[in-house]
Amino acid sequence: MLSFVEREKRRYANAGVRIGSSAVVHRVGQVPWLLGFTLPAPECHAGFAVTLGRMSPAPGAQVTCKRCLSVRHGTHTQQVSGQLTLW
Repeated sequence: MLSFVEREKRRYANAGVRIGSSAVVHRVGQVPWLLGFTLPAPECHAGFAVTLGRMSPAPGAQVTCKRCLSVRHGTHTQQVSGQLTLW
C-alpha cells in the first residue's frame, strides 16, 4: 500500500489535477485515506468521491478552479463567482 501512496504523490508532485475530460485544473491537496495515509486530491474536494482513475496530472498548467483558488486565499466559506457552491 505504501508504494501505491508514494507513486500517487510522485505522480501529482508539482502538478495540477484534472478530473475526467474537464479542462478545469485544480490545485493538488491531500485527503485522508486508509491507515492514516493521505492521497493527492483536488484541494477544493471536487470529485473526491470519484475514482483515482478519473484524475490526471496537469503538469505546468495554471490552476483555473475558482474554488481551489479561494481555498488558498481563505475565502472557501463564501460563494465563488462563476462556480456552484459545494459547502
